Amino acid sequence: MIPLHHLTFAVILMIAVISQSSAQGLDTPEETIAKWRAAVAAADVNAAMTLFAPNASGFATYSRAPISGTSEIRKLYENVLSRLNVPRGNETITISKTMVGESIAIFQITDFIWETVGGQKSGTNGRNTVVLAKVGAQWKIVSFHRSLLPALSQTAPAAEP
Repeated sequence: MIPLHHLTFAVILMIAVISQSSAQGLDTPEETIAKWRAAVAAADVNAAMTLFAPNASGFATYSRAPISGTSEIRKLYENVLSRLNVPRGNETITISKTMVGESIAIFQITDFIWETVGGQKSGTNGRNTVVLAKVGAQWKIVSFHRSLLPALSQTAPAAEP
């Protein structure tokens, strides 16, 4: 039989290893994307900002020029998310991931970002490209782009085979 103090030590060691893994941010790219989408849906700017690399850059739906760095991204998020009515949400329609080596993940996402206006759900369909890079042990957003998804009648006809 194993002495109780050995079991106690083993349990404490396991907890320390698990805690250190969590503290180091050993998340998967999918977990980082899920956290980002949840932060956007909750209009939690602080939570969203923890997921961006310091030198991240991108384009938002209505931006006229690229934005870069966490201070510009924070301004964008504060501006856009503060204007949405509650309740609100961010529903994923499709999502795909491409890995480039072991340290770059590219996500293509179509979504529906909505808010409640006059008791009715109102929103926009969008298309997103989000690039994550492994920064140390954490997956961080390094580039993003979101634009409105054109209505089906506005898209180009499919190419002939």
